[in-house]
Amino acid sequence: MRWWWLALVLVGVPREALAFCRSTTNLSFVPSEATPCDTAGKPLFWTSRCVEVRVHRTASQQANLEMARKLTAASLATWSGAACDPCGPPGKPSLVVTEAGPTDCEFGYLRDAPNTNVVIFRDTDWRHDPDMLALTTVSFRKDTGEIVDGDVEVNSDIYQHKFSTGAPSADAYDLQSVLVHELGHVMGLSHSPVADATMRARYDKGDVSLRDLSLDDVCGVCAIAPPGREAPCTPSGTASCANLEPPRSDVGDDDSGGCAIGRASPTAPLALLALLAATRLRRYSARRSSSRR
Repeated sequence: MRWWWLALVLVGVPREALAFCRSTTNLSFVPSEATPCDTAGKPLFWTSRCVEVRVHRTASQQANLEMARKLTAASLATWSGAACDPCGPPGKPSLVVTEAGPTDCEFGYLRDAPNTNVVIFRDTDWRHDPDMLALTTVSFRKDTGEIVDGDVEVNSDIYQHKFSTGAPSADAYDLQSVLVHELGHVMGLSHSPVADATMRARYDKGDVSLRDLSLDDVCGVCAIAPPGREAPCTPSGTASCANLEPPRSDVGDDDSGGCAIGRASPTAPLALLALLAATRLRRYSARRSSSRR
């Protein structure tokens, strides 16, 4: 398994470019205004209709375990409960991702071992760019695009980011909005060029709009898991812990990619963003609006 982090930053793209983007096996893809979505790699997907996600038991000083589980469950229900009618066959996505309880498991994926899809809060040990609000890592089989694990890390260090868990706050980031976005990556979506999409790569303090899906987001998840898809309900995820340490490399034919939401600059030229994407391997990052710094 190889680990790569790639900067996927899509901001300032016109609303007319209505097109969700799916994550793919092509980790060398660099988005641009002309080509925001990859078409060379295999799209990522879950083979099962049922996926379980667990919240790390330590939760956060900014959201206790009860609140963290509540917001995670609500965020997952937003995706699983989408109405696909405007995009094709009527019905709900044939992928139900549920919050399955607390866990002591760490983030990461080990081949041929029990693995857990984890939402984990990093109050003190954030290991990535401090500008990031959260980072999602998806492990997949590079020959097919089948997703085998999805983990969300939230940068909950209160000295870096303040989160709100209820009514919007002008000086805090809405945790539910961030979780809906990141769990969209777990579903198999990449960043969208659509300005009002939940999967856009821009987020500002006090904004709760990402809690609700746009038509672009709905069409994206319904394309990944269309109603009527024949798939077994074998929940992906376990309460057992094999991944107690950070993921190791070279363990087989699986691959991983990460994606994040954070500080997005609405005026940054896409050519510059593409350059960052090409040179900042091993990290996906989006930056908040400079006016919010």
